[in-house]
Amino acid sequence: HGRSLRAGKDTKSRLILLAESLGDPPTDQVRDRFIRYRSKAADAGKSLATINREHAYLRAALNELRRVGEFTGPNPVQDLRQFRLQQTELAFLDHNQITELLDELRKSTNQSAELVALICLSTGARWSEAETLELQQIRAGMITFNRTKSYKNRSIPVFGALVDRIKEHAHNHPTGTGRLFSSCYAAFLSALERTSIQ
Repeated sequence: HGRSLRAGKDTKSRLILLAESLGDPPTDQVRDRFIRYRSKAADAGKSLATINREHAYLRAALNELRRVGEFTGPNPVQDLRQFRLQQTELAFLDHNQITELLDELRKSTNQSAELVALICLSTGARWSEAETLELQQIRAGMITFNRTKSYKNRSIPVFGALVDRIKEHAHNHPTGTGRLFSSCYAAFLSALERTSIQ
């Protein structure tokens, strides 16, 4: 089943690490061991969001094992509640902050960072979605994001001037990978640190 998931390999490695942390228990001991594990992990400062993700992976894996007949009975972690998380309040950049950030990005030696930031600001895309764009995803005045976190394709109209800059960048800075941009998140973080933005 995991082979069909986009993050299947990553999820498998996380599940293997979790199984090792639990002492690779038989199914009838998973619940008690996981309860003890998550308490110790939380006390040790592990993020509650990470522990909740581990819980979700474990629950999903056990559901799949039940589905294929590897064991019978209820899922041992199905009715365990996840930790309640305090939602972080969203913050937005104002016009002056955007100008300051773009000015710093223009000073970067990385030729992709400013343009990727402009795409994110123009479309609401995640950094990784914008950074991994390919030329065929830009047409008819729109950028289409594929392989998104929500598994849904999104097409967002953008200004012609932005499309022109993207195409010019692709022509002047070929990556040789099919992607329009080189990796530039570190350059973005570096530029952000040079601003007054908190």
